[in-house]
Amino acid sequence: MEAVPLDYLKTVVFLSVNDGAKTKPCATGFLVNVLVEGTNDLRAHYVVTAKHCIDKARSFGKLYIRVNLKNGSFHEFPTNPDDWICPINSDVALIPFHPQYPKGIRFTDLDCVFYNSTDFVGGAPDYQYVYRDTSSSKTHRLIPRVGHGVYFLGLFTEHYGQGRNLPIARFGNISRMPNDVTLEWSGINLSVIAYLVEFHSLGGHSGSPVFFLYPINIQNTSPLQTIDGKRIDILRSVDTGYVSAFMGIVSAHYPIRGNTETDYENLNGLQKDLNSGIAVVTPSCAVMELLMGEDMKEFRSKLRTKDKSQQATPIMDIAESTNSFTKQDFEDALKRVSRRIKPVEPGKEQS
Repeated sequence: MEAVPLDYLKTVVFLSVNDGAKTKPCATGFLVNVLVEGTNDLRAHYVVTAKHCIDKARSFGKLYIRVNLKNGSFHEFPTNPDDWICPINSDVALIPFHPQYPKGIRFTDLDCVFYNSTDFVGGAPDYQYVYRDTSSSKTHRLIPRVGHGVYFLGLFTEHYGQGRNLPIARFGNISRMPNDVTLEWSGINLSVIAYLVEFHSLGGHSGSPVFFLYPINIQNTSPLQTIDGKRIDILRSVDTGYVSAFMGIVSAHYPIRGNTETDYENLNGLQKDLNSGIAVVTPSCAVMELLMGEDMKEFRSKLRTKDKSQQATPIMDIAESTNSFTKQDFEDALKRVSRRIKPVEPGKEQS
């Protein structure tokens, strides 16, 4: 397979909590942008993760978005778990990323990439991805299926990077297309629609973006030649390439329950559960549903209005802290969200 694009690695951030002594990464976030309706180039930026990561962070107070900087270090932007948007029926959460930048840091100092929301795999029943071949201007409809390769990018808690975020990639295959899955939060069961994917998901991987790999054939032809008076293309070779697109976020993994009477590895009592190697992935359409909800459209409308009132200043992508979206703007835009969407009870992190 082809190497993971560097830009995809830069869409990953780490989410940290403070245990009273220091902040430490505990989960993964994914950076996404959405074109603001009615504009040509103004984009709203978001951080996406799994909802259960937000629930678990509540007991720590603040949840920090740890983002790499171009100078080789990182900065942690504090958020309040209550400000994250958490729907009731899926394991996804998001927050608009328009922070107050501290002195000496601007948006352009961040060493990150926001993934374009137009490059999401679609929803039921086909879960197809519309791919436009720029070389031929043709549109292809690619549909992930059982057996197709996937990879996810996220936090490895045993070596996350002291000076800056160092995300890892893990690889596998689709084991089952989206269907009913039951997730558990401290005794609370949540029925969701999710993929089952064959790869090992562990603590810290929750919220990691998952990308599918669709193999395509690339025909290499020579320039037009004349043979027997006819101009034709000569096929030189057929190479296999891959198209990659965002298909969901890691939510959980299935354990294998140990039996001390028959499982010799568990006789010493040191290991209760084994990882089955099957992970639960919430489809990208659940994230898209949240991004395209009326509440987020209202939020983007406020961004558009603010941008029009500041035509003499740079757009939000490069605005400095003096022109950034303020805390009051943020709270006003999310008033309806807080009334309509309530998070579930805090509970156990799934993976």
